[in-house]
Amino acid sequence: MFRPRRSRSLFNTRRSRSIIRQITNPRRSTKIRIPGLSTPNFRPASLNKLLFPRRPTLWGLFWKIIKVSFRDKFNGSPYIVDGDTIRVGDASIRLHGIDAPEMGQMAQRIDGKWYDQGEFVKEELMQFISGRSVQVEVISKDKYRRTVGIVQCDGIDVNSWLVEKGYAISAYGDTYKHAERRARRAKIGIWGDKISFHPGEWRKKASKARTL
Repeated sequence: MFRPRRSRSLFNTRRSRSIIRQITNPRRSTKIRIPGLSTPNFRPASLNKLLFPRRPTLWGLFWKIIKVSFRDKFNGSPYIVDGDTIRVGDASIRLHGIDAPEMGQMAQRIDGKWYDQGEFVKEELMQFISGRSVQVEVISKDKYRRTVGIVQCDGIDVNSWLVEKGYAISAYGDTYKHAERRARRAKIGIWGDKISFHPGEWRKKASKARTL
């Protein structure tokens, strides 16, 4: 009796059906072996995720708006610690999304004179908000347990003001990257100095110097 020979096509074998089940249901197996591939630990994404990628839903967008609107906010008179840190009452506030020169961080002006860039930025911030009430919008806590927040003074975003004036750089995200770009182009503040250092690099060098 003649029996038709079974096809050896990949999609007609038991192994291929097993592979397809693993791909369409990756929870059943963490490692997938496909003949002909040199990477035995190849982990393809679920076909559902590839064909139907998740998009932000209206509920997700609404929930983000709710979380922003219910952030903790408080008012008070500020005490300036340095260019990106203030105190309001008993709370230490690290200004969100920026990094200002450290106290004792030296820079050279166009005329060749060296000056304390961190002290200069602190004085500029003091002239802007000292003696006035500020509102702090809490974003998070940093590793030193300081409050990270956005500071408003008379409706002005102080974080953004520092970057736009060239007194700080945009850092820890892209919130103020456009403000930094404008300050760079105008060569104002720290961008107008002949020799200036990135605050992060200055901290690293200062830390190495202390360990020597």
